[in-house]
Amino acid sequence: MSDTVAFPLTIFYDRSCRLCRSEMHNLKLRDQADRLRLVDASQAEQLAGLALGVPQQELLALIHARDAQGRWLRGVAVFEAAYAAAGLDWVARPLRWPVVGPLARRLYPWVARHRNRFPQWLAWLLFEQASRRAARRAVARSRCDAGQCGL
Repeated sequence: MSDTVAFPLTIFYDRSCRLCRSEMHNLKLRDQADRLRLVDASQAEQLAGLALGVPQQELLALIHARDAQGRWLRGVAVFEAAYAAAGLDWVARPLRWPVVGPLARRLYPWVARHRNRFPQWLAWLLFEQASRRAARRAVARSRCDAGQCGL
């Protein structure tokens, strides 16, 4: 991802896909700066009136995002920007490495095409446990004010 992303970043994802839904939920829980907006591309009503210029089927084929200046990102570039925005740059960084990045860009379309065939335990393993940890941390942060933390 060579250009700087202008936030907020609006991500169009397939909420009907458990893997996709779990990953986006995990990212949003970690998005302390509220830099990510999520739109369910599987629901035409959510897309109505957004003047996207991208057909729904295309949005569902690969993850898409549009930044605050109207620039579009597709595929792996969306994950790079989203993980960095959520404070997880250590996850995004390998996607910029010379071997990992091109491999991820080559494999992602296959993963996207077959995403609904992945077992539920994979979503649980990759994202749902992490989401629970992030939710617990968010609750703990909300209880702290001016250096004082209460129960």
